[in-house]
Amino acid sequence: MPAMNIRDEAADSVERAEIFAAICGGDCYRVNDVLYLYKGVFTKSARRIRNTHCDEVKSIHINGSNKAVILDNRLLTVDEKEKLALDTGFKNFEALLSFFKDKKRLPLDGQLVRWL
Repeated sequence: MPAMNIRDEAADSVERAEIFAAICGGDCYRVNDVLYLYKGVFTKSARRIRNTHCDEVKSIHINGSNKAVILDNRLLTVDEKEKLALDTGFKNFEALLSFFKDKKRLPLDGQLVRWL
């Protein structure tokens, strides 16, 4: 029953059930897990957004230097990278890359987690 921190910019959209996916580092999520979605999970002002069930988990690798994204061992096209960004609450793929670069998380090996 893992907790997941949702970016501040995406929290309202997750709460309104407009976003159903997130990119997470590591590999702790499994299909059918109960997910506790939080805004600011590691702060005193943490707020639970919602509880849901993990519907799908895929491995993801994002390479910041050449902007390659490998999802479940398949290299994504430019259009697929844009869709990934929109599905996870970013304005576009460049915004997604910028977020992970700013967090010093690139290259990223993690999971794309989808919920119901």
